[in-house]
Amino acid sequence: MIYGVWETPIQYRMTDARTGKTKLIIIPGADDPTLVEPEERDDIVAEYSEKFEEELKGTPDHVPMHKSFQHDLGKMLFEIRESKQRLKEVGHGRYW
Repeated sequence: MIYGVWETPIQYRMTDARTGKTKLIIIPGADDPTLVEPEERDDIVAEYSEKFEEELKGTPDHVPMHKSFQHDLGKMLFEIRESKQRLKEVGHGRYW
């Protein structure tokens, strides 16, 4: 299943819920109805969504991380956060 959101008036980001992959398309002039009509803009988005879906047909589903890897990653993220906090307070972080 592919869903998309308009990030700016000319940028549309598509995401595949199954794999987690994203694709950004930029449609110059999409914010100006005199250059690109809304129907034409919707056709462009639909065409790129179909192409994106075709690209993803053979890709495997998203594989979740193993719990031990998640725990190790979480520890490192906390250390980085603490180092940034220390940088604000003291002037240098843990890794300097």
